[in-house]
Amino acid sequence: SVSGYHIREAGSTAVQELAWTLADGFEYVEAALKRGLDIDEFAPRISFFFDVHNDFFEEIAKFRAARRIWAKEMRHRYGAKNPQSWMLRTHAQTAGVSLTAQQPLNNIARVAIQALAAVLGGTNSLHTDAYDEALALPTEESATIALRTQQIIAYESGVTHTIDPLAGSYYVEWLTDEMERQARLLAAWGSNVYVKIPVTNTRGDFAGDLIRKLTAEGIQLNVTALLTLAQVEQVVAVLQGGAPSYISVFAGRIADTGRDPIPVMQ
Repeated sequence: SVSGYHIREAGSTAVQELAWTLADGFEYVEAALKRGLDIDEFAPRISFFFDVHNDFFEEIAKFRAARRIWAKEMRHRYGAKNPQSWMLRTHAQTAGVSLTAQQPLNNIARVAIQALAAVLGGTNSLHTDAYDEALALPTEESATIALRTQQIIAYESGVTHTIDPLAGSYYVEWLTDEMERQARLLAAWGSNVYVKIPVTNTRGDFAGDLIRKLTAEGIQLNVTALLTLAQVEQVVAVLQGGAPSYISVFAGRIADTGRDPIPVMQ
């Protein structure tokens, strides 16, 4: 299961969550292929875990774009022949970070809207947060309301009567296209932009160099991409500055897991 929930809860945008979660998925695919596994042997078993927030149509478009990107890459980039390999199976959970401690009963409405967006977007399974989770562990009452929210959507709303019920909507289709376009720009799948970070760069302008390189290659950068490059530059600066020795040790262990099948938790 490839999780993007923590990425969104940490403050990313919907596009960033989409891009980085799928990028993680593709890295797992690449690692498995390097080990000699056949794409159709393992791809059907890969699943995802997305967050779902309050922007109703954006969240629907995010799930639709994720399925579209995964199917395209599996078929055309990796040559998967099994239709099960093309299908993006995903779990969704409503946004814990969107819950408020003030007027907590309003969270019931937030959770219901988010849950409906996940269903309309095509999630395969769903977790609905309890309305009091911003205050403490859920009570039996709040957990029951969260469950009943799912059951009302599933059995009373009729939204399960058809697949992809918002397909054909001008706005939803346009927004799905836009989410895919921005995610592809941000993650730059198939390039070395985010795969190989030159940590030996000492000029202190890695983000600027990368922006100029991409611009020269005809790639247009939006504000989200520019902010991400600035964050990358900060990471590079930390690495150049000399991380504490224990960080280097753990980083080495994590790198070794890509070569030797040892448990990461060791």
